[in-house]
Amino acid sequence: MAFRTTPQLGPALDAVIPAGDVWYDIPGKGTIGSPQLGNKEFGSDGREYIWVQAGGAIAATTQIALSAAFEATTGGTTGYFTQGTAIADGDFFWARKGVV
Repeated sequence: MAFRTTPQLGPALDAVIPAGDVWYDIPGKGTIGSPQLGNKEFGSDGREYIWVQAGGAIAATTQIALSAAFEATTGGTTGYFTQGTAIADGDFFWARKGVV
């Protein structure tokens, strides 16, 4: 599994955070989750990842559509994909760009 090559804190690139849960850099502090929807990271595999929220159930390794609010749905042509895990409606995850 690729790991993040940038120094920011946050969930691993293969993490899926269930709907209703929020990742905080400092647990118990603040009300804004981190990373924010739309944040991009680069992995050790040379690929770009973007933090999104599922707008419906999405199968593993599926190309997604992204809205302006970074909501991910199936049937896209954005070049971003879910990773090796199916995603439930409302889950947060790192979408992987298919082309380096």
